[in-house]
Amino acid sequence: MKKIVWLIVLSLLAATHGYAACAEGTEITGKNGHVYCKSNVSMNWYTAFAWCEAQGRTLATMEQMCDIDETHKWDGNFGAGKCLNLVGVFSENQYVWSAIPYGSTLAFNVHLSSASVTNYRDRTSSYYALCW
Repeated sequence: MKKIVWLIVLSLLAATHGYAACAEGTEITGKNGHVYCKSNVSMNWYTAFAWCEAQGRTLATMEQMCDIDETHKWDGNFGAGKCLNLVGVFSENQYVWSAIPYGSTLAFNVHLSSASVTNYRDRTSSYYALCW
């Protein structure tokens, strides 16, 4: 019985790595070494925000998603190749939401395969939560 308890405790410790687990999503590791939790189901920005909180995390900011180090940072602009930390980490045609609002009706988001930064908030098809 003690062996089983210890195995469970060790499994839980190994799964958390010092941050909340990604039980209902997919772990993605950025070039900066940080492990993010991406939802497996597409959703709008408001649902993504709540989904990350339910995972014990927060919706990632643009800096958390895009900055690799002091010399490779998001420049605050829209366009292709703006989020180099996540480029190529996921091959499917998917966008992830950021926690950064853009005006009252939009939010910054990143296309995972091209590192393109755009702004929407009401989209659901191919838009996923990315939690920090």
